[in-house]
Amino acid sequence: MPKLAALTLDSTHVKDSDFAYVKSARSLEYLSAGATSLTEEGLALISENPGIISLWIWRTVIGGESLDSLKKMKNLYYLQCWNTLIRPEHLRELNDALPDCNIENHKPDAAYYDQ
Repeated sequence: MPKLAALTLDSTHVKDSDFAYVKSARSLEYLSAGATSLTEEGLALISENPGIISLWIWRTVIGGESLDSLKKMKNLYYLQCWNTLIRPEHLRELNDALPDCNIENHKPDAAYYDQ
């Protein structure tokens, strides 16, 4: 039976506990978690899978625990964020922690930076 290498959860409403599968799916390399109401807890579960090399997230707030979770993903080589809220200093911190990762931040919410 073939192993799962890619998983797309776009536009689904998953619970944090659903990401426990992602944590244990060791063959998983590509994860798209767009519009999934991804929380810090869900991202923490995802970050425990060392096999993920590409992650696409949408409408997620990155800072605090979620930033720490992403920084643990040392094998990540591509991170694509859409409408994701991340302060410039957190983006720099993430770039420093994952120097081999190509991080793209598309359409950030400008109002977030004014808070």
